[in-house]
Amino acid sequence: IFSLHPVGLSAQPSGHPGIGNLAPREKAGLLLLQKQYDLAVKEYKKLLEHGEDDANVVRGLVQSYQGAGRLEEAEDYLKKRLGSSRRRSSLLYGLGYIYYLTRRINQAESFFSEAVQGDPANALAWNNWGAALADKKLYSEGIEKVKKAIGINPSEIIFFNNLWRIYDKRRSKELFLAEFENHVRDGQSVLAKGYGLVLARKIRQEGFSLYAKGDLEKVVERFLNLAEIYRKIDHVSGLVPALFSLGLLYDEQGEPDKAEKYFQEVLAINPGHIQAREKVKK
Repeated sequence: IFSLHPVGLSAQPSGHPGIGNLAPREKAGLLLLQKQYDLAVKEYKKLLEHGEDDANVVRGLVQSYQGAGRLEEAEDYLKKRLGSSRRRSSLLYGLGYIYYLTRRINQAESFFSEAVQGDPANALAWNNWGAALADKKLYSEGIEKVKKAIGINPSEIIFFNNLWRIYDKRRSKELFLAEFENHVRDGQSVLAKGYGLVLARKIRQEGFSLYAKGDLEKVVERFLNLAEIYRKIDHVSGLVPALFSLGLLYDEQGEPDKAEKYFQEVLAINPGHIQAREKVKK
C-alpha cells in the first residue's frame, strides 16, 4: 500500500517522562504541542517574568491562552506587562497577534506597526502584519511585509507558508513557483529551501488526494515533481521517502523494473533502508 509520512511533521507526543529535565523554553513548547494549555501558560509566563520576553515566547504564550480559551485574559496580562517592560516590541506584537486572532484587524495592524518601529528585526510582527494586510485584500503590501520577515529570518518556515497563502488568495501561485526557481538558479539555498518545502507539502497533499481517487498516473506525476524539488533543495530526508513512494506506486501499477529503479535510488542514498532492500530482494 502506498504511503508517505509528511516530512518535517512529527506525531503529537503522548507524553514525555523527562519533561522536568527540559530547558524552560523546551518545556513550555512541549506542553503547548501536547495541548496542555493551562500548564503551558504558566511556563511561558515564568519565561516572561524572568526576562525572556522575546517575540517567540510571547507568541507561545498567546497560542497557549488561545488553546485554553482565555484570550481576553492574555490581552489583560500583556497590557499590564507593557507598562513596565523595556522590551516593548515583543509585547506589542503579542497584543497585535491577539487582535488579529479575534479579527480586530485594524487594531492589530496598529500594534504590528508600532512593534516593528520599536524593533525592525521583529520578524514575527512583520509576518503577522503581512497576514493582516492580506486579509484586507491588500496583497502586494502583505507580500512586502512577509518578505521583510523572511529577510530577517529565512529559516522560519511559517513565513514561507504565509507567503504561499497570500499568493494563493491573490490567485498567483505561479509567481511563488517562479521565485523558487529564481532562488535555485541564483544559488540562494536557504531561500530556495523555504520555498521548496512549502511547494513540496502542497504537491504531497495533492498526491494523497489523487491516490484516494485512484488516479495513479497523476499521483506518479506529482511525486516525480516532489522528488525533483527535494533534489533542487538538497533535502535528503524528504527525497528518500519520495523515491520509495515512487517505487511503491510503480510496483502497484505492475511496472517492476521502474519500481526497482527507485528502490535502488533509495538504497544508493541510504543503504540501511530495510523496506527498500526487502523490495529489491523480492
